[in-house]
Parts: sequence; structure tokens; C-alpha cells
Amino acid sequence: MPDQFDNKRQRLEIWDTRWKSLDGVMDDLTRADSRSILRSPSRQETLRCIVKCLRAFTRSQFEFFRTGFENYWTQKSLHPLEPEYPADSVFGAILDQAASDLEVIQRAADQRAQGSAMVRKALVKADNYAFEVLKPAITGGLLPNGTTVVTYLQKTPAVQVIPYAPVALIGIPFTCVPPTDSEDMKKVARNYLSIPHEVGHYVFWHGYSKVKSERIHNYIARVTPRNPAWCSKWIEEIFADVYGCLFGDPAIALSCQDMQLEYALSKFVESDGEHPNPAVRPYIYQQVLAAKGDVDLAERLRKRWESLLQERDVDGEIILPGNLRSAVSEVIQSVTESQNVTVNAEASSAGAGAKAESAKKAGAKAEAAKKPVNRVIDAAYNLLPRPNGAAPESPAVADMEDVYNKFGDHLVLVGDNSSDLDKKLPELDCSLIPEIGSTDLWIDAIKKSDSSVKLALPQDVWVRVLQAGGWTNKGGGGNPKIT
Repeated sequence: MPDQFDNKRQRLEIWDTRWKSLDGVMDDLTRADSRSILRSPSRQETLRCIVKCLRAFTRSQFEFFRTGFENYWTQKSLHPLEPEYPADSVFGAILDQAASDLEVIQRAADQRAQGSAMVRKALVKADNYAFEVLKPAITGGLLPNGTTVVTYLQKTPAVQVIPYAPVALIGIPFTCVPPTDSEDMKKVARNYLSIPHEVGHYVFWHGYSKVKSERIHNYIARVTPRNPAWCSKWIEEIFADVYGCLFGDPAIALSCQDMQLEYALSKFVESDGEHPNPAVRPYIYQQVLAAKGDVDLAERLRKRWESLLQERDVDGEIILPGNLRSAVSEVIQSVTESQNVTVNAEASSAGAGAKAESAKKAGAKAEAAKKPVNRVIDAAYNLLPRPNGAAPESPAVADMEDVYNKFGDHLVLVGDNSSDLDKKLPELDCSLIPEIGSTDLWIDAIKKSDSSVKLALPQDVWVRVLQAGGWTNKGGGGNPKIT
């Protein structure tokens, strides 16, 4: 009589069929005669290569977990992921996320192939602006050469975190499309200001700190260990805000304020568990503007935001992740205040020994004196390279609307020094990728290990392979990352 393990193995056939169905769709898209992607007049090579990488990566994930579950069940024992992560949950997470990625890639191709002239214009402009913002991370050594970007239109700004190809897949709102002709690009320019923040998400997950073996998301968490749990929930969003403000246009700080005003008053002080509260978030941008020298604009934005907070009568409690409550003023101070102690933790050649130890302790004391959010801002800011002048300087203007106008002037010129704007963008070439579907993560080696090693893997390793650096929804990575 079949036991529970025999029944489990029989269910694998259902998932085998589902995987073959999805694999067949991806195979069709990667063939040379593929109608869908070939109809795309731009980014064709990159789009096809992304699908090839997705297909190979998904196969490696599916086969790794399929073999793993089957090996344990053959020995009449539960897999380390069970019962918390049943096999159906694991395979569903893998195939659902692969299908989500495929849907985005297909959307990017179809919009370029079938969209109006204004849709195609908007996507070319967005590709070029996104790459302009991404480039400092490449030239600064945080991302490998050849990293590129593909944008697509959808309801809300987002980044699709994919570990298997050096491409930032960035969703932009439909409102980026000019309503009539290219002269209207300046009128919709402010709707492109979500792009720098989304690029920041990509750098957070894929970039390397100056210690090349450490991904940025691990580095930031490691250097801010004293932060309370509620602040740790915000680390990714804070980093993306810092990156976006540093390498985007100064108008992004103004746009952040205006975007927060779209929240109802009740949501204004509530927490979604991931983003800094709308009442607090603009202060992050003001801190970064001041740090990079735009002190006048930062101060005017601070006064503007405080006036808007007064209009909304925001002067009570704020809800933090974990349903914690705190005074609004205290959370704002966690962003804006530190002891402003500057300590040189490097001992001079003449002052080694005791002086070095004293400087080290003083540096640690100064770090501990910082407020939680301010500490994360500093960690991100100090890690990132400095702007090289690619983005326009902050305008000296009296009217905040002129800040948007200055950005509009810049956006109109982005990419327009070439008749074929796509020529500026690096294209993904699968023939140059050493191993299609690899991630440059330690999970690649784990998946190639022999069965004896896999049978000894603890639960947390299996979970981390499933998450694949923030890839799966159900594995805990929380992708796609919605702003």
C-alpha cells in the first residue's frame, strides 16, 4: 500500500508537467524565428538573452529542489524544508516567479513592438535615463561592466529583481508617455523621477561593496548592527532613496514630497512594514542633498515639508514596523540628527599603538551616537561613489516648480545626441556569458554539489537557495519590489 512518501513522489509528476509547459514557452521565445521578440524594433538581443538566462536558471532551481525532495522521500524521511515549506509551495514559488519574470520580459518586448510612436519614445527615453543613473555604479566598481537596463510600462514604478542576468528590469508608470508629441516630453518629465530610486534597488541587490566578496545588501546590514528592528526593515528603501538622490536629478527630492501627499492622512503615519512612513521619508532626501552640497535646496525643501506637515496636522504618534508607536518628532530626529562627530579612525604613521586604539574607540563611539535612520543613510552615502557631473546641478530658483522644469530640460536632451538612441545602451550578449543562468552567488556551487553534500544541507541553506538573492515571493525575497 502506498505510503505518504509514495504519494509525494506521484505529485512530482504534476510539477514536472507544469515545468515542461513553462519551459516550452521560454524555448519558443528564444528561438531565432520567435515572432514576439523579433517584432521588437529595439533591445531585441538583450530581451532574447534574458529569456535564455531565465530558462537556464529556472531549470537549475527546479531540478535542484526536485532531486532534493525525491532523495529524501526515497529514504522515507522528510526534506529539511518540510513541513514549513511543503514541496508544492517550493515548486509553486519557483514557477510563479519565473512566470512573473517572463511576463515582464514579454511586456517589454510587446510594448516596443506594438506600442505607439509615443510609447516607443518614452521607453527609449526611460532606458537612456535609467542607464545614465546606473552608470556611476558601474564606473565606480560596484557593478560589472556590461550591466544594462530595460524599462517597461505598468501601473506603478517597480524593479524586478533577477539574479541570473546583469540587467535592471525597471517598471515605469504609463504616465511617462507623452500625450501627443515629443514636445510634451518635458510636461511628463516628473513622472520619470521614480527611475533613480528603482535603480537603487537593483544596486542594493546586485552591487558589491568595496570588499568585493560582499553584496551591498549584506554589507549595509553588517555595518549597521545596532539599529532597532523597525529601522532594519527600512534598510533597502533607505539605500534606494540615497542612491536615487545622489545620482538622480535634485528634482527627485521634490518629487518624493509630492508623492507622499498622495497618501490619505491615516496612511500618512502608518507603516507598511517596508517603506519609511510618508511623513518621514522626505527627510532622507534632504539629508542626502545637504551631504552632497545642495544645502540651499535641502533647506528650502525642509521648510516646505514642515509647512505641509502642519497643514495635515501631523504632530502625534507614528506607527513603525512591528506595530510599534513613537512620536513623529522622534522618528524625524532619527533621520536628521547625529552628534556630528568627525573622527579619523586611521592612525597616523607617527601615532600607532595607543593612538590607533583610541581613534578606533572614538570612531565606534561616534557611530553609536548616530540616530538609527541617519546611520543607514551614512553607511549608504559613504559606500557609494560621488557624482561625476552627469546629472545637472541643483537650480538656484525661487519657485519649486522651476526645479521640475530644470529636470524636464535635462530629460529632453537625454540620449538625443544620437539618431539611434539604443546605440548608447550596452546590449546583453549571451555568447559572452560564461555560463547561461548562473548568478555569481554561492548558490551556484551548492546546486552543482553531489548528492551526499545535498543530503547534509540544513534547512536555512535550502531556504536561501530558494530565495536566490531576493528572487522569489514565496521564498521570502519579496519580489517584485514595489516602491
